[in-house]
Amino acid sequence: MPSLWAKLWILCCKKVEYKQLALTTFLETSMPSTRSWKAVTTLIVLSLVWSTLFIAVKIADQLVAPMTLMFDRALIATLCLAPFATVAYRKYSMTGLSLHWKQFFCCIIVGLLIAYMWLVIALAETVISSGIASLLTSSIYVFSWLICVCILRNKPFDLRHALGVIVASIGLAGAVGLPHLLAHNTQLHSALLFSSGFLAFAIASLLSKKYTNDLPVMFVTTLNLFFTTLFLGLGGMLHVLPWHQSYALHPMLSILWAGMISTGIGYYLYFNLLNSDGPLFANCFGYLVPVFGLLLGVFLMNEKITWLQVAGIP
Repeated sequence: MPSLWAKLWILCCKKVEYKQLALTTFLETSMPSTRSWKAVTTLIVLSLVWSTLFIAVKIADQLVAPMTLMFDRALIATLCLAPFATVAYRKYSMTGLSLHWKQFFCCIIVGLLIAYMWLVIALAETVISSGIASLLTSSIYVFSWLICVCILRNKPFDLRHALGVIVASIGLAGAVGLPHLLAHNTQLHSALLFSSGFLAFAIASLLSKKYTNDLPVMFVTTLNLFFTTLFLGLGGMLHVLPWHQSYALHPMLSILWAGMISTGIGYYLYFNLLNSDGPLFANCFGYLVPVFGLLLGVFLMNEKITWLQVAGIP
């Protein structure tokens, strides 16, 4: 039987262990880890990079057909990323692993969904401003949350997230404008078309996370963009062939920026974030892009954004 002093010693040791455990738990929950800071930084950079896309599309839309614009963008990004993707897959295959047919088929579907999203964005931006287009980007988180909670049911219902989705939905309606919602005019149709593209992208992010999470991020990004290029090229043959399109200097610079920076770097950052932190966190870019998009629209495109429009009142 242990003595009284021994029991007291054991009790003191346990108290010290409990205090250390409590302190460790408090630090882990109250202070972000290095990985979370990296994820937040990546999300901010991604949102800034993608907010420039609306400006580039708006400039290029003036002289370049929407289908051709999206094809050029996808082709430039794919060609820029292809060498890095080849090296990444070779390292992956050296471990004895290979691309499964389900992963390959998933990349085809994701490429098709991305191609649809790009096309409807280019078409809608011929009617709506780049500032309003960036506001509608927040619809992607709404769609992602609804799919995860209501359809897939792989995320628990959270009241704070639900309130955020409701506020975002009200903001989307306000950005389009009550008169446009009641009149069913071109502005409303363009906004609905634009939002349907982000519904497709939300589905694409969930599929990619489920089936290609163990593949190299650079390889997944490039393969998805390759199929996006393929689908846009096939669709473009029914509309305007890219090599029959005339290019001016400013639209060409915009296309190069959209392909190399907004698409190449942007999609690599996105799929990297999707791989590490999941679709709901990655799709939070929809809340940050409007902020950068509105500011860029004012300073670079001289668009008139009033305080009432910022508040969601047309």
